[in-house]
Amino acid sequence: MAWWTLRPATRISLVLVLFPLALAGCGEPGAPGSVAASEPAFRGEIESSIRNSKPDFHEAPAVTAPRPNIVIALADDLGFSDIGSYGSEIETPNLDALAAGGIRYSHFTVTAICSSTRAALLTGRNHHSVGTGWLAEWDFGFPGYRGEMSHDAITLAEILQENGYSTYMVGKWHLTNAEHRSRIGPFDSWPTGRGFDRYWGFLDGETSQWKPHALIRGNEIIPTPDDPHFYLPDALTDEAIQMIEDLRAHDADRPFFLYYAPGAPHAPHHTKRKDREKYLGKYARGWDRIREQRLGSQIRMGLAPAETRLAAYTPGVVPWETLSDDQKKMYARLQENYAGFVDNLDQNVGRLIAHLQAIGEWENTIFIFLSDNGGSAEVSIEGSSNALRYFHRRPSTTAQNLEDFDAIGDVTTHPHYPRGWMQASNTPFIHSKRTSHGGGVRVPLIISWPRGIEQHGIRHQFHHITDIMPTLMEILEIVLPREYEGRAIKPMEGTSMVYSFDAPDAEGRKAEQYYEIEGRRAYYDNGWKIISYREPGQKFDEAPWELYNLAEDFSESNDLAAEYPEKVESIEKKWWEAARTYHVLPIIDVPLLERPMYTRHWLERGPGHFEYRPGMSTIQRFKGPILPNHSFTITATIDRGDESQEGVLAALGDSYSGYTLYIKDNRLRFELNVAYEVKKLVSNIEVPIGPVTVQYRFEKVPTALAVAKGLFSEGLDFDRLAVLGGTGSLWIGDQKVAETEIDQPLFAVWEGLDIGRDLLTPVSPEYSSPFTFTGELHRVVYDLE
Repeated sequence: MAWWTLRPATRISLVLVLFPLALAGCGEPGAPGSVAASEPAFRGEIESSIRNSKPDFHEAPAVTAPRPNIVIALADDLGFSDIGSYGSEIETPNLDALAAGGIRYSHFTVTAICSSTRAALLTGRNHHSVGTGWLAEWDFGFPGYRGEMSHDAITLAEILQENGYSTYMVGKWHLTNAEHRSRIGPFDSWPTGRGFDRYWGFLDGETSQWKPHALIRGNEIIPTPDDPHFYLPDALTDEAIQMIEDLRAHDADRPFFLYYAPGAPHAPHHTKRKDREKYLGKYARGWDRIREQRLGSQIRMGLAPAETRLAAYTPGVVPWETLSDDQKKMYARLQENYAGFVDNLDQNVGRLIAHLQAIGEWENTIFIFLSDNGGSAEVSIEGSSNALRYFHRRPSTTAQNLEDFDAIGDVTTHPHYPRGWMQASNTPFIHSKRTSHGGGVRVPLIISWPRGIEQHGIRHQFHHITDIMPTLMEILEIVLPREYEGRAIKPMEGTSMVYSFDAPDAEGRKAEQYYEIEGRRAYYDNGWKIISYREPGQKFDEAPWELYNLAEDFSESNDLAAEYPEKVESIEKKWWEAARTYHVLPIIDVPLLERPMYTRHWLERGPGHFEYRPGMSTIQRFKGPILPNHSFTITATIDRGDESQEGVLAALGDSYSGYTLYIKDNRLRFELNVAYEVKKLVSNIEVPIGPVTVQYRFEKVPTALAVAKGLFSEGLDFDRLAVLGGTGSLWIGDQKVAETEIDQPLFAVWEGLDIGRDLLTPVSPEYSSPFTFTGELHRVVYDLE
């Protein structure tokens, strides 16, 4: 690599290392291990004036052949069979054309959860090995579970940037710890801190497609456009195309890497009406017939062997014909909506491809499309018109969902499909995202490169997400450095797939791969696979091993563990060896909704005092007061000149979940919206004119009392969240003016804390955002006990 192509920080690091070696005379010139640290000799002439001096310009080495552009399009929660070229009835003509003009893999696997897959994709390393054994939300305090990519890995963006590429990203990142996503950083784990020249998107795991809560440009949080027609998937594609246009306006030849991660079709399943209306009535036949139809298509196209059968139902899924009429009506509507979301994803991928074709760069672009994990079962059996109900341990009922039937997909809803349609997404497998069965780890992978891949069609070799980066490094003939910006770099752990590009029947070169997610383990060993499915609340070592011969059982339907116990034992030993090698231990096998209690975020955030002034920017969630498990007060010091002055004093969250303290119609009010379950307090007296202190107090029930009550009334299976309930009250001065019991704390919100207003979307339907307080607000104080 030429010196002048290196980044400034890399040049400085090299000078610091090489200059002392040169002074010490390490090695004779030309001897092994010697280093030439000097710039090329100057061959010009220097006089007193530039007018009679002769310059010597450094010439870049001639490029004999242009390097290909690289586009990685990463879908989110898209199941194995959700696009046409993998068996779906959903209209995906652009992705189907991509598959027809390239190659697609029948046995490509990922880590079964978004952050982990994204880290492995960008580093070529196993997810625990690079510190992302689970979601990027939290740091668990162990090497495999930091929630951010470790700095002993070099990312694909960093190495391509070092080799002359422009590096761009749009969309979902989800590789920055939740406490590091605010306006003050630190920024070293943000996309522009890990090798991307430009970034536009969102850092969290999900966001509203209509009103995204925290859009990022570079390292800046920018306002969400105030446009009723704004739709995030379209905007992301617009930004991606504009980045390419900006590059070509200034440099006609420089290759680019675009990481296009739209976050679709992850919940919330927000859709345009015209997209979902295409599918009205198409899912009344139910998921059983759709699964059969999709498997039939997979067999006909050669993706699955002829003898493949559908896996058993995922627990909780029942035959469609046994459902009530209301369930069928609601479930079909949620799937119509999901299909519209997938359809729109295809439209936007098509727009991106069409632009590359229009500017004449399609032939020499490597275009990779895949999903980060299988379809999601996160909101339980019924699906939901507001998925945040599930994350507050209040799964939706059909009756609740039917109330939002006509609005599903609109900004007023936060929808997710039911578990039966998840299994249809993952046809022909069992289980889902967050498991190591096929439903969690088997995903579509399409690779197109018109100039570089001649033999189109299906590839059946086994491969894993860690193999994408080694594949690109082989194509580009790039060898990863041992150091990057002064840091030692560990080698990649994946296997290149290039051998399979033009050799459809080549013997697979990846023989083994471990899997672990939330204590759900698996190991692939030369066509055999052991899997251990941990039930919710079960310890990992209480879950039995299953055994499948994938060479004869594509859908993991015939458990052979009882027949071949010695095979299970020998492969399990390999799993434990991998677990020790790649920082899988300790296994985090606690229930999903209890996992935050084991993190730094929970363990080190005790009592506290927080003071805020009006006009401050939104405090990102997880950076402000964390209220669950505390008694607390919210105190606002105000001064009103007349009764007309009103507005929000403090608000966290949005219309799907949140709380708000505000004055309206001369009354002090507090509303707690826990996924549409609302507790309201209204003062029984008017707020006086002039200076006054108003307050919301929450007195948490004593933990011992709550546990004793739960054990007595419900036994060992009592709701553990009961210990977080208590009594909420409103105060004006020293007078209590309202009180109610609060049985459910607020956990899951997306929009941050606003002081003196409620930006973006309102927590309460009683007002419209921003509902800025029109009196004088001196300060808002939070005190946590």
